[in-house]
Amino acid sequence: MKSISISTIRKVIKRYNLIEYPKGLNYHNPQSGFAKKKKNYKLKVKPYPKPKELGYIEIDTIVRFVEGIKRYILNAVDISSKFQFAYEFKS
Repeated sequence: MKSISISTIRKVIKRYNLIEYPKGLNYHNPQSGFAKKKKNYKLKVKPYPKPKELGYIEIDTIVRFVEGIKRYILNAVDISSKFQFAYEFKS
């Protein structure tokens, strides 16, 4: 015959309140939690660094077709001074 473990005996004692425990300790009934709830994890968006000095620049390129010719437009923005620059290239 297989012996019963100590943790199983403790669970049975808690389940049927055979010993009065101090207030504040709660017993989790394993039979009540068969359907586990999914946790909602929100995606954390990392904030961009707050520039204190000049020189924090964001650069972007755009490709456009004008009269059948491919044109590349380079845009650059200095975030702290709000200065913007755009230039067009053919190749």
